[in-house]
Amino acid sequence: MVRVLNVQDFLQRYPYTTNDLGPIVIGLSDEFMPVNSGSWRLAIEGGRVFVERTDAEPQVQIAGQQLVKGSLASARLRNWPG
Repeated sequence: MVRVLNVQDFLQRYPYTTNDLGPIVIGLSDEFMPVNSGSWRLAIEGGRVFVERTDAEPQVQIAGQQLVKGSLASARLRNWPG
């Protein structure tokens, strides 16, 4: 089993295949690591990744395990429930 221990660091270091994205607000619920739970703003500008915790309403809601599955390509990220 794989777990993300620090979602901000994980999202910051993930090898994205785009140079520009968002911003998008991701709502994460993580029962294993509650400190990861909450809303996270993700943006990519010119290949630079920006991740920060936010109080904004999530555009996409996922569970911690969905984040892991998506990152390991066992689930397509664009098919996350919204």
